[in-house]
Amino acid sequence: MFNLVKEGDLFIYRRLTRSSENGEFYFFGAGKIDKIKYIDEKKVIAEIVKRYPFEDNILQSDLEDFEWKWKERGEN
Repeated sequence: MFNLVKEGDLFIYRRLTRSSENGEFYFFGAGKIDKIKYIDEKKVIAEIVKRYPFEDNILQSDLEDFEWKWKERGEN
């Protein structure tokens, strides 16, 4: 299924705007999902490995003028 976390997925930790101390969202780390354990139909527990806390948060305003470079699918 689309939009469901799977074992092996990488993700970025994000603080939402409404819960942010400074009024804008920010990213504060990354990690990898290792094992997912199903508790019941609607609840799971995931083990996070390869945690990468950022030394400095990446603020929403830091990304406003960022020049994104996209790779074509299939490129390494």
